[in-house]
Amino acid sequence: MDLKIQIIMVLMVSMVVAIALEWIKADLEAWGDTVIVFDDDEAERYVIVKENDSFWAIARREYGGSETGRWVYEICQLNPGIDPGRLQIGQKVRVP
Repeated sequence: MDLKIQIIMVLMVSMVVAIALEWIKADLEAWGDTVIVFDDDEAERYVIVKENDSFWAIARREYGGSETGRWVYEICQLNPGIDPGRLQIGQKVRVP
């Protein structure tokens, strides 16, 4: 194989690995900042909204990106009084 092609392939693989590591790091940091609150009286589970959170971000963080749309729907159903477009930092959001 030509040396130029090998160098290009090594650079491309390096870029893909770097991007993947940044993506994983961002997901781990977001997951690490998640605060989960349990209400002992009713055994309900809540998360506390943080900066730039949305129902989609909460669902993806809590359920690993699997069937995110379904989890967003369920979060909406559990929080009928909360406007998803107006989440406030520190607000409690009930999750399934």
